[in-house]
Amino acid sequence: ELEQARWEKQVAQQQLSQSRDQLNIAQFNLLTAQEEREEAEEKVEELAASGQQQRRNLQDVFPVTAAVLTFSEGNPNEAISQLDQLQDKKADNAAVLIVRGELYRQSQEPEKALQDFDRAIELEPKNFVAHFARGEALTDLKKWDEAIAAYDQSIDLKDDYHLAHMNRGLILAKSEKWIEAVEAYSRSLEIEPNNVSASNDLKTTLHGLINIWVSGSSGQSLTLSRASTLGRISDSHGQEPGALDIRTTSSSSINLDSQDAEIISIASERLR
Repeated sequence: ELEQARWEKQVAQQQLSQSRDQLNIAQFNLLTAQEEREEAEEKVEELAASGQQQRRNLQDVFPVTAAVLTFSEGNPNEAISQLDQLQDKKADNAAVLIVRGELYRQSQEPEKALQDFDRAIELEPKNFVAHFARGEALTDLKKWDEAIAAYDQSIDLKDDYHLAHMNRGLILAKSEKWIEAVEAYSRSLEIEPNNVSASNDLKTTLHGLINIWVSGSSGQSLTLSRASTLGRISDSHGQEPGALDIRTTSSSSINLDSQDAEIISIASERLR
């Protein structure tokens, strides 16, 4: 009987030990579950806060989008009025200023557009879009040097903004700075090879260079000693543009300089 009692006591101790182990495991699981619940609650709070911010952002975007849509439907005054109201509620909003400035510009009011772009730049000096837009307004006002400076600012902030390079090329061509225009168009095509406008503008500028050289114009000194065009040029019948090949070699009689020759050579390669 004594032996039986000892055995029963041993079994009871083992069962007690197992119960304690199970209790420890249950407590651990409970603690883990509580921690996971707390983490889940934190994530829910973060998501809720993020959702609220996204809703606020959308609330800012929707009125601007609505104004642009109103403008596209042929109601420029109403569109600008909508942005005026938004600007009154959210003063110093660079995005609203840029959009309103663009609507002013498209409404043939470049002076008002310039005011909005200038204010946007005051608020966000490193906003490359604002500098680009300012360049467009200055272009509309035929202030070529100031426009180039604005495009340069945009490029300094974002060198791969191909539109800034293209517009810079347009003004340089208007100013008869042919080589610089070629270089600007070439850079635009390097960034965006499928840019048809830049391709056509570059092609036109290169043809202009050839004509000046052939006619012996007193324009900017050219770096051509021999030039030829190959391929078809797009016309009113929709022919595909062909390759344009400019071949250059040094020539003392035309003051050919190797740097300009390289610029023209690279540009012609972009059109292949």
